[in-house]
Amino acid sequence: MDKRCTPLDWTSDRFGQKVIKSYHQALDTLKKNWGIQSVTLHGYSGGATVCLLVAAQRKDVISVVTFAPLLDISAWSSYHGYTQLNGSLTPLDFTLQLTHITQHHFIGLEDEAVPLKLSEAYFAAFPSTCSITVHKIPFFSHQSDWPKFWKSSIINQHEHLYSHKTGNKILYAK
Repeated sequence: MDKRCTPLDWTSDRFGQKVIKSYHQALDTLKKNWGIQSVTLHGYSGGATVCLLVAAQRKDVISVVTFAPLLDISAWSSYHGYTQLNGSLTPLDFTLQLTHITQHHFIGLEDEAVPLKLSEAYFAAFPSTCSITVHKIPFFSHQSDWPKFWKSSIINQHEHLYSHKTGNKILYAK
């Protein structure tokens, strides 16, 4: 285990600036190694949280695609009766910085871990002019086969977004 990681990094600070900074460093390295200028970030559940927090602090993220996203940390903690993640950031606090980023959120209508109602405040915080699309997926829960859905519905139908010509690559935060 990395000695710089503390128990807080895995619990109340799991979405804290220290953790998000490590994703910035990883993304910078990937961009340099692949020679790309901009990225589309994809994330599932807490990985969606990470993608949005990273995107809010950068100029090179052109879009974010989420699956079963955790968008309002406080609402999620309260809904489940969990201790609040006081050392964490939440995408709900970064809506102003995210207004220029195209967002696609795929939410399972059977998801009890992160139900759609927990995302309503996040979506309501954006002006109607923002490019945010909420895709409501019937019969999908948090445990559904999101990777299969991602591959068949997103990658195959939107392959042009991920071609070498655009210099855009997929980085999937889990």
